[in-house]
Amino acid sequence: MAPRRYELTSVPGEDRYRTALLDVRISEGQRRMLLAHLRQPVITAEELAAAAGYRGWRTANLQYGRLGHRIADALAIDVARHGRNEPLWTSSLAAGERNGFGHWLWTLYPQVAHAIEALGWHR
Repeated sequence: MAPRRYELTSVPGEDRYRTALLDVRISEGQRRMLLAHLRQPVITAEELAAAAGYRGWRTANLQYGRLGHRIADALAIDVARHGRNEPLWTSSLAAGERNGFGHWLWTLYPQVAHAIEALGWHR
């Protein structure tokens, strides 16, 4: 059986993401995770944690999820749900699935990547 993929049913456009990224508060750690995700479009929570300087994947999940929640609110979109119908806030930024070891793999939406590049944050 193929792993379940958690993603938006309709991904907003680059312009909407660009506006949302400018409108929400983004911590330095969250910004570092976004830039790491831009450089490595398929990434694990462990790798996001390392990029942000966090001690572990739990903090990365919490912080990236908080950012995803802010982005979802700014875009007024519904996110994917998992477990007991819990919102998966990171799915506002990336499609997620668990690999064979139970680790989440997050694939950055191209629209988010283009928005970050258009803002010049990758320089």
